[in-house]
Amino acid sequence: MLLQSYIFFSIFFHLVFSLPKDVQQKFNPSLYQDLKAARSYNSILRRSDRISIVKDIVLTYADEHNERTKFASRVKLSGNRPTLVIEEFDHLLDFVDCADSTLSFGFRDSSAYSNSKDACSDLDQGLIVASHASCSNPGTHSVYEITNLRFDDESKRLIFETQPSSFRDAFKSHKVDFGRTSEPHYFHRHERLARRQSPTSTLSRIPESVTAGAIPTQTYDVDTLTLDLTQEVIDTTFELPFGVEVAPAFPISIGCKECTTTGSLVLSAGEVDLSNPIGLSIQSFDPDQDRDLIKAGYFEAELNGFEASILLSATPSGNVEFAYDLFTFAPAGFNIPGFGSVGVIFQPQIAFDIGINGGVEFTWGFNLTVPDQSRIRLDIAELSNSSITGLENTAIGALPFNANASDIELSLSVGLRPFIALGMSFFDEDSSSSQVLTLIFRLSKPP
Repeated sequence: MLLQSYIFFSIFFHLVFSLPKDVQQKFNPSLYQDLKAARSYNSILRRSDRISIVKDIVLTYADEHNERTKFASRVKLSGNRPTLVIEEFDHLLDFVDCADSTLSFGFRDSSAYSNSKDACSDLDQGLIVASHASCSNPGTHSVYEITNLRFDDESKRLIFETQPSSFRDAFKSHKVDFGRTSEPHYFHRHERLARRQSPTSTLSRIPESVTAGAIPTQTYDVDTLTLDLTQEVIDTTFELPFGVEVAPAFPISIGCKECTTTGSLVLSAGEVDLSNPIGLSIQSFDPDQDRDLIKAGYFEAELNGFEASILLSATPSGNVEFAYDLFTFAPAGFNIPGFGSVGVIFQPQIAFDIGINGGVEFTWGFNLTVPDQSRIRLDIAELSNSSITGLENTAIGALPFNANASDIELSLSVGLRPFIALGMSFFDEDSSSSQVLTLIFRLSKPP
């Protein structure tokens, strides 16, 4: 047997800002978790009995699917208009109502009403943010522009004439972050004002709609947004990708005799700074042009328990080089109502480069194990600050090479080339035109 194998062994990382359309279209927000408007319990306890007008606000959204959720996102909004956030003082209110271009609320006592008159006297042409029945959909926030304001001393009510707006238009700066939190969270129920009218109502304990915490998963049962990477294919023949041609006299058949992966990919933390979303067109994003559409940001992901066993079978004759999508995993992600969505896709490819003189049928492959808690950090603004830790210690071992002929000359390079793609769409952008950041790394070993 004459066997020449040209050694190829590398762990290669590459960051790009685009993927083929068929991969981009796999981002599907309808499959993501819907985060709901919430507040951390500590922020509820810190609320003041005096109304304040601000220009910078923070809105919190969390996953309420579990009794102990561990995923949350904060939206930090800044502008130059005075803003009133009703949830900051709705413990002082009897009701909140939106109807016929007006938003009104009534106070439980004269002292709070008197304070509100002083605080809100200059709020004309400002903004008001609500998460209450008749003003917003359940689990969301709405923002309104104030066109006029009047006080009803007899009923202790503030009555605002308003028109609906959007967070995109109402604020100049938008920052979205997400990740783990150990704090319990209170979810904004539309019926919460009715509960507070009870004379026994108290905030000395966590309300019944409080759950601990904040981060997602595809199966919604752990503390992070986790993509299950368990998959298997057996006795499968690959279709050659479009554009790969072989001569009729040199047919080639390549496939998986047994290919498996296990483990999980965790999207653990991140932040995106949309400092100037007016006119934002994520579809037009061009990495060769100024990246001012997204000022800054980062994403952190983690591979845990990732192992792959790739046993291939091939009947080649001649030379061929191509890549094949081994598995297709459904995306995992989350939606922030009124703002946008973030998703992650894991797409493993098998990359081939085979050259042979003479026909032969053979099997060969490799096993690989990635260390737990291998971390990937993508810095959007400064790509040079991106980092990968743990993957460089990946263990790769070759599976036995078996052939049905002895007199062959063979060169073979086969590697696992995973794509980790993050898709983002904000402010009603079509998810199929999401901005996509992609990390590519290649893991391979010679026969």
